[in-house]
This record gives sequence, C-alpha cells and structure tokens, in this order.
Amino acid sequence: GGGGGGEDLAVAYANLGTAYRSLGRLDRALEAYRQAVSIDTEVLGRDHVETAKGVWGLAMVLDTQGKWDEALQMYQEVLRIQE
Repeated sequence: GGGGGGEDLAVAYANLGTAYRSLGRLDRALEAYRQAVSIDTEVLGRDHVETAKGVWGLAMVLDTQGKWDEALQMYQEVLRIQE
C-alpha cells in the first residue's frame, strides 16, 4: 500500500546520515538519521526493520559522540525490533 514516497525519502535521509558520519559531520548525521527514523516510524511503524536501520545509525553517531547512555538505549531498541 501507498506510493512509497515517504519510504524513499527516509532511505535518502539514512544515506545522507551515513555520508555525514563518514565525513565526521556528526551533528548533521544525527539530524539526518533522526529524520529517517521519524519518517519510517510514521510510514512503517516503530517496529519495522527499516526503522531499525535508522535507529542503528543514530546509535552509532551517539556512540562516536560519547553519548553512551543514549546510544545504549538505541542499540537495545534495535535488538528488540529484530527479535
């Protein structure tokens, strides 16, 4: 169902997040991953595997920034989704 436009946009944001992360632009990466997660959550639901990919990206950026408590919560959420 649906045109999939939101899903495509979420993928684009996730890819942008990955690009920014590899360039060390962590604030931008965080912003992009948050957008991806927000769209995926709206379109697919919080427990969808695509949403989990964005959450994983968020976790990796937070991890790199030393925000371990937040990162751990994200990692745990991804594991819960994939169970």
